[in-house]
Amino acid sequence: MPIHGLRVTLQPPDGTAFDEDAILSLATGANGGEVYSGNSGFWIEVVDAGDGTQRVADYGWPDGKRGHTIVSQVPVIL
Repeated sequence: MPIHGLRVTLQPPDGTAFDEDAILSLATGANGGEVYSGNSGFWIEVVDAGDGTQRVADYGWPDGKRGHTIVSQVPVIL
């Protein structure tokens, strides 16, 4: 059964960028967006950007953002 998700490319402060897959959860984020959950507690919230695309509202792990930045995010079917 296909699951809607996001493939997020993250850039750590002192390392090589990597991809994190996150699946759509049933939760609504603090900004009213859709929350996707990944491995090791990673999560990302996206909201409608008003032009038919989505933008990142917030993201992180249980212990914070860890200094990472988001390079890209693309919808995927997992």
